[in-house]
Amino acid sequence: MAQAAKQYLAHPAVAYVEPNYLVYPVETIPDDPRYDELWGMERIRAPEAWDVAQGSHDIVVGVIDTGIFMQHPDLINNLAPGGYDFANNTANLEDTHGHGTHVAGTIGAVADNGIGVAGVNWQVKMVGLKFLDPSGTTANAIRAVEYAATNTALKIKITNNSWGGGGYSQGLYDAIKKAGEEYGQLFIAAAGNDGVDNDVDPHYPSSYELPNLIAVAAIAEDGTLADFSNYGTNSVDLAAPGVDILSTVPGGSGQYEAYSGTSMACPHVAGAAALLWS
Repeated sequence: MAQAAKQYLAHPAVAYVEPNYLVYPVETIPDDPRYDELWGMERIRAPEAWDVAQGSHDIVVGVIDTGIFMQHPDLINNLAPGGYDFANNTANLEDTHGHGTHVAGTIGAVADNGIGVAGVNWQVKMVGLKFLDPSGTTANAIRAVEYAATNTALKIKITNNSWGGGGYSQGLYDAIKKAGEEYGQLFIAAAGNDGVDNDVDPHYPSSYELPNLIAVAAIAEDGTLADFSNYGTNSVDLAAPGVDILSTVPGGSGQYEAYSGTSMACPHVAGAAALLWS
């Protein structure tokens, strides 16, 4: 660049030379009518990120949960085929509970479409991997994690795991480890809602010590740790908005409700990871 500038400046018709800088709009805000209720997006500084990137349909997030309401108008354009219901052993994916649909909305509700809410990613692809109905087993959790990793046609880069319970499972540990080591997949996990120190009383799967696992606590709107949230200096990596989080839920032509929990904090982080990856 310096050499080119020197050559141009040698020409008598050139007064000065300077870079043609890349510029961006300031704090891109979507037109979704309930965006103002999404305090979490402001807390994670999403509008500043959206000035630079708004996501990509090339990035795929696996939502390991209760399924996704596939007909929700605020989600449908950001959903990908290939999901599976491990609880009922069927490819007919339904969410009769609502938890997974709520998680999906925070990760990637279609933004700037004039309806409902906005996800961290305006564009993304999400695959529903159901094993909770509404509870689940470790065996089916392992199946879902392995499916997300080994089904390379889906191209899943990140899984959101807003669930937990039970004791240490070598099988689940090995599945998450393999997803990272062999497939380069991130595993984002909710820290739990018992208000305890996970360093002392581990919460699984978030307490597995693995480099591809990010454990997420929840904060309230004022930035303080939510009173229900687990924490841990060594076992919890960060915190994200998790109190009164408005997002998509099943029902009719598309409904919205506010939920609280580290389950709601977790998709803020999964969504941010997907946005960064894009």
